[in-house]
Amino acid sequence: MFRLSAPSEDEVRRFISQQKDSGFSYPDVGASATAVPAGYNVDHNRVQLGNGEDTWQRATEAIRAWRMFSMPWLSLY
Repeated sequence: MFRLSAPSEDEVRRFISQQKDSGFSYPDVGASATAVPAGYNVDHNRVQLGNGEDTWQRATEAIRAWRMFSMPWLSLY
């Protein structure tokens, strides 16, 4: 959902509830389990965060906490 102002909690709950029985918006569901379907762009990005156990632990903690979506203009539900 894209908006110029933040939705209320009720609006978010209502939107999610309305989507629960929706199908996928693309026809190739599951096709990427073995190979990339024709016509799709594969975008691989890699960044070295550092080295060692401490870096690994901090990175896995950040992923588990969904910190990659921690941006002032974004709310993840």
